[in-house]
Amino acid sequence: MNRSALWLIPAWVFLFILPFTHTVALRLLSLFAAFGIAAWLRWKDGEPGLAQLPAWRWIALWAALPVLLLPYSRDVAYSLREFKSEVLYGMLALCAFYALVRSEQVMRMTLRVLIAGYAVLTLWAIGGRLHAGVWIESSYFGGAGTFSTYLVTATPLLVVAWQLRLFGVRTAWLVTLLLTLGLCAGLLTEQRSIWLALGLQVAAFLVLLRAARLWNPPPALLRGGLAAVAALSCWLLLEAIARRYGPGTDLVSLFSQDPRARNWGQVIAWIAERPLGYGFGRGMMAKVFPEMWGRPDMFWHAHNVVLNFGFQLGVPGMLAVLGVFGALFAFWLRLLREKDFALRAAGIAGALVVLGVFARNMTNDFFQRDQALLFWALNGALAGYVRSLRGRP
Repeated sequence: MNRSALWLIPAWVFLFILPFTHTVALRLLSLFAAFGIAAWLRWKDGEPGLAQLPAWRWIALWAALPVLLLPYSRDVAYSLREFKSEVLYGMLALCAFYALVRSEQVMRMTLRVLIAGYAVLTLWAIGGRLHAGVWIESSYFGGAGTFSTYLVTATPLLVVAWQLRLFGVRTAWLVTLLLTLGLCAGLLTEQRSIWLALGLQVAAFLVLLRAARLWNPPPALLRGGLAAVAALSCWLLLEAIARRYGPGTDLVSLFSQDPRARNWGQVIAWIAERPLGYGFGRGMMAKVFPEMWGRPDMFWHAHNVVLNFGFQLGVPGMLAVLGVFGALFAFWLRLLREKDFALRAAGIAGALVVLGVFARNMTNDFFQRDQALLFWALNGALAGYVRSLRGRP
């Protein structure tokens, strides 16, 4: 490792330990150190400009809204604490990785760190689940919901690892092994919505490969592939339901009795009553309506990222979060038109991260704490990598 790579150690430590629970102190220490180093390098070298960040206008609006709407918060102190944890720390991660990933060499090492954490986490989760017989929510590999969200967020980076031939001739085998580990661990979570998100990602991957001119199948083959992905996703969804509720579960009753649709209607009514929101923070609903806490249907937040932002920050919050995801997705899609193969691969990976995270959080909301930090860090790393590719001869 050369001396310049030593500056990246805090960022790599942060990325490796991020998905593991009970590491908050080390996580924040490494994040602050990484951001401090990034700021110093920015001051010393005069680059990169933050205006080159993808979707920076929408991100700036989203980040500013909790402060701008602070007078409307029902609990100002709580909103400020949540702003620090959810917005400030997320922006530190985005800017730090954007500034620090300045070359293909750094991106390669960053991917190796991410993949090492992915491998340890999935193996630990599989071993722990098989040993205990149930998913231990308080484990170091996280609860089933957060773990499944991690899989959706991190797995698309394997596209870049494959394009870079990160492990030489063994890359294809190792990527296949990692995907298999993720699939097995995902099955053991018994989560349902993960298969909708992963299925959407795989289907989008096939379409984006064709759009990026990296695969030119006959139309019938593409349609058949999409149909196979849809069928497999539905089968895995049914398997997750059978594991969780037992074989022979009445699916019509299960979905009709799901409390989310009824709860979403109530949240929309609350947003209409207070279009500038009740205050930032996912737990604000339980503060405004204390009777929500402890309900058997878990209705202490909306279980939908867009409606949660609507409750917290009103209509502007909903528009801002949709704008962030939409603008990021559009940025990565534009890379598919580039001549550079590496840029197109980065565009596919970035688009799949954004699409998967958005889809996963439409039936629950894990866009917070470690999962949100991972989302911002990976978008920053990919954006920095894209900037370095465009700057090379």
